Amino acid sequence: INVFLNFLQKLYEILETNKRDAVKELGLIEHEGRDVVIALKTRQAIRSVIAKALKNLTFLWSRGIIDKHEGIE
Repeated sequence: INVFLNFLQKLYEILETNKRDAVKELGLIEHEGRDVVIALKTRQAIRSVIAKALKNLTFLWSRGIIDKHEGIE
């Protein structure tokens, strides 16, 4: 179990470092091409909203709160 926990900790550290580097790079790009970064952030926000809506829709279908026809609409 300790080996697995060490692996997870190392993986977490790598992901956090990559996340910080990506945010830093976006900041640098933002100074050069603000319109591009705004478009990327907007696109990501739209995808996030759609993903959450689909998750909620799936939940409502699974509980029988709405039927398939309503969900398709």
